[in-house]
Amino acid sequence: MQEVPIVNFISGVTVDTLWSGLKAMYLLGLGIYLIFALVMIRQVSLMTQALNGRMDLPLKLVSYIHLAMAIGIWLLALVVL
Repeated sequence: MQEVPIVNFISGVTVDTLWSGLKAMYLLGLGIYLIFALVMIRQVSLMTQALNGRMDLPLKLVSYIHLAMAIGIWLLALVVL
């Protein structure tokens, strides 16, 4: 009887390799979210250039707080995981 390659792959997977893969996926996902926060700052900047109003400063402030929180969460995940 011939061995199936998938069985060899599954038998070689340990809890440590699964945990490392899960950590990498979490950090990748949070990294993509960090890129989204950077893009959001760019969009807010372009929007405030196009539209002048009283909400410019609060919108920029919220976007920078959002970026700071995204960086903090990514760093926290890097340390904890």
